[in-house]
Amino acid sequence: MIGIAGERFERRLAEETSKLRVEMAQGFAVLRNDLANQRADILKWMFVFWVGQFFATASFLAVGIRYFRGA
Repeated sequence: MIGIAGERFERRLAEETSKLRVEMAQGFAVLRNDLANQRADILKWMFVFWVGQFFATASFLAVGIRYFRGA
């Protein structure tokens, strides 16, 4: 009787473990996709920020050069 109960427990444990592994694999796939999309958005906004910084610095330098040449 104990042997039968042990076999049922092992079979049920294997079924539940396999279900859990499938769910975890699906969840990790969604997470990987979300992280990839977030990385692309971050890179896009970093590019926009650095281009803006470049033009702001170039403008300050242009104004400074004009100011000191005229002085």
